[in-house]
Amino acid sequence: MKFRALVVDDQPHIVSFLRPILEREKYTVVHAATVFQGEKKLRSGHYHVVILDRNLPDGDGLGLLPLIAETSQETKTIVLSQHGAVEHRVEGLDKGADEYIPKPFSVEEFVARLHAVTRRNIIKNDDIVRFGGVTIYQNKHAIQWRSVRRRLPPLSFKLFLLFLRNKNIALTREQIAVKVWPLDKYPTSASIDVSVRRLRKDLDGFPFKIITEHYVGYRFVDKT
Repeated sequence: MKFRALVVDDQPHIVSFLRPILEREKYTVVHAATVFQGEKKLRSGHYHVVILDRNLPDGDGLGLLPLIAETSQETKTIVLSQHGAVEHRVEGLDKGADEYIPKPFSVEEFVARLHAVTRRNIIKNDDIVRFGGVTIYQNKHAIQWRSVRRRLPPLSFKLFLLFLRNKNIALTREQIAVKVWPLDKYPTSASIDVSVRRLRKDLDGFPFKIITEHYVGYRFVDKT
């Protein structure tokens, strides 16, 4: 599934840095170098995420936030700025930004923040949930990717949803236990490991991988 990202930044090296990262994450990238250009792009197209600089030639990029909210409630906004003080971050978030990343920043941090905001963009239709390229049938505990469809046992289904919502994040066994098991049936570490092994088998044929993070827990990788 292709997503659309609007990058509003007048620094060519930042745009060149972001473009391949976003393309690897399956985004089509559109660029605007000023607030004025950003307004035109926002009014003429739909975007899943807007990457927004503050110091633009014709004004503060935060000025675009009301228009972004007006054009689509589903569009997420990540602000990139050299103004990284607490009061600047609070200002950006108070005005409607979903994430605020001070410059300079790493590839890993940017991708993690991008995943964080797009996880909030789950599209729901009664029983059916679409999460990126995966279709989830909640009542049937079934998942589908392309032509591969599989029904999961209830526990595996809950575990899968937890991993999917926290993809690329290492989860401890304690975090997994609290989110998946009832409080009166707290599992042992061995029980969690068995459940993860079972889920790995259930996901055979899907573009997912559950990586064991030694001394930590597990990390779910989505290759859709």
